Amino acid sequence: MAVREAPTELHYQALTTRYSCEGLKQKVRVLLLYFGAREDGLRLRTYGCAGGPYRPSPVVNIAADFETLQPADPGSAGTVAARWVERSLFARTRVSRNAPSHITRGDCELVQKFVAVLLPAFAHQTISDLTRCIPHELDGTMPNLRVRVLMTAADATGVPPL
Repeated sequence: MAVREAPTELHYQALTTRYSCEGLKQKVRVLLLYFGAREDGLRLRTYGCAGGPYRPSPVVNIAADFETLQPADPGSAGTVAARWVERSLFARTRVSRNAPSHITRGDCELVQKFVAVLLPAFAHQTISDLTRCIPHELDGTMPNLRVRVLMTAADATGVPPL
């Protein structure tokens, strides 16, 4: 598998849950690492925070530079061994025992934004995405996302640290 740089921007506008710039940056960091972004190539920068870095804001923008694995032809230069690994954000599934425990009902809109904007940068296969958010309500469903992503064997074993 080959490494691909994936610079992108995430523009989060809160309908239900507001995050501080630093709070959202930490959640996005954990999601990116959990789904296979390389930690040594991960850089996140927030901007547009109305209340400074530690006060909840209705809008937070994140510039994300990260690297992911992509399929490559056998024998191509610069490849690494990788395998498909199932990742889940729903706490009651077998494969989610290593899922980030702090992704909760209030993060529903963030997970939807992650799936729409950041997940396409990963080589992935969606198994199920049953995340349904109800704007302005915390009583919506828990984020319920299951995908297979390409990861190196070393990265596939645990949860990235906070």
